[in-house]
Amino acid sequence: MLQVMGPYAGMSSASGYPVAFGGFAKARSILWEYPAGTAAVMKDIYRRPDKVLAACDKIADFTINSILKSPLSPGIFLITYLYIKGDGWMSQKQFETFYWPSLKK
Repeated sequence: MLQVMGPYAGMSSASGYPVAFGGFAKARSILWEYPAGTAAVMKDIYRRPDKVLAACDKIADFTINSILKSPLSPGIFLITYLYIKGDGWMSQKQFETFYWPSLKK
């Protein structure tokens, strides 16, 4: 998609139009998906909650910094946040502890 749309995005911004597509943010949900998977992370929530929280914070900070350092960042007004596995599979308390903080960040 970027190969086809990339040249047009450059033309749009050069003509003064804002960049409509800025990037993706995945924060904590990436931890549930890769590399260990949901089952392993759920076990770690009980076994090593401090390490899960630390990893989630690093992922959130990396995501935010990579978006802000993007060469397109001055013209970005839209970031798509992929809300994957954020509800329904963990308790409300787990959601508030392990998922919400980086989503809010």
